[in-house]
Amino acid sequence: MKKVYAAIGVLSIVAILVVYFLVVNLLTSLDTNEVEIVNEVDVSSSIFVIDNKEFALVDEVVEKEIVPGAASREVLRIFGQPVYGDLDNDDDIDAAVLLEYTAGGSGVFYYAALALLEGDSYRTTNALLLGDRIAPQTVNIDSGRAVYNYAVRKDDDSFATPPSIGKSLYINYDVARGEIGEWVKDFEGESNFTERYSAQVDRVKVVFEHMNFTSYRLVTNGLVREGELNTERGFKDDIDATVFVLNWQKPEGQQTRYVKLTSEPNKLYLLDGAGERIISGALILE
Repeated sequence: MKKVYAAIGVLSIVAILVVYFLVVNLLTSLDTNEVEIVNEVDVSSSIFVIDNKEFALVDEVVEKEIVPGAASREVLRIFGQPVYGDLDNDDDIDAAVLLEYTAGGSGVFYYAALALLEGDSYRTTNALLLGDRIAPQTVNIDSGRAVYNYAVRKDDDSFATPPSIGKSLYINYDVARGEIGEWVKDFEGESNFTERYSAQVDRVKVVFEHMNFTSYRLVTNGLVREGELNTERGFKDDIDATVFVLNWQKPEGQQTRYVKLTSEPNKLYLLDGAGERIISGALILE
């Protein structure tokens, strides 16, 4: 009888040891990431476009010769870590990226860009310039928009002065246009405007308002942009036409222009890069 009890005891110990080792192996496999993590976009080897030039990153950085054989190089790198979340409202995981660009001079330029997951791969968006020698802080995602937090200098500060003014730039992906832009705030309808023009342009609702010809609000598909406004007199042969210049203090490439002709005082035409009217883009005075 004692031998029977001893045999049962040995078998019990063996069973306990088998269960123990099975549990340990399972936990070890989990700790070594044998369980696959899905939907995380790897942007370390992406192609981004800066000033119409492609930069193919390898392990988060790429260098290009500015002049063959010269020591000066263009360098584009991912600054910090990408932040992951759904940024185009399709229930998958995209990435918000902060890019740092140098070109052999003293300037260090920072750009915001997104990498959007499409199936098993991703594509990168256009890049928005945040500034030269700013002080990057954090990137986060809020309600489907990427938020870039950084510090800038006062307008009259030199580059020798450290950035001291905090700024948060909300980035919105416009599905209709396939590009990113700055998101200001939700459009609430009424405002203290002097004139309001609106129309359905290419299936997108566009509203333009100005306040005493000095500031504006432009709403495109719910995306609101606000800024300073200036006017110019004359457009081609129409010497009394009025040209509205949005963001007139910024570089010309960042300005938007609308024209109101003398013969059509109730219409506002968007001007293209060559200064020609876009007929399909006419807004009507409300």
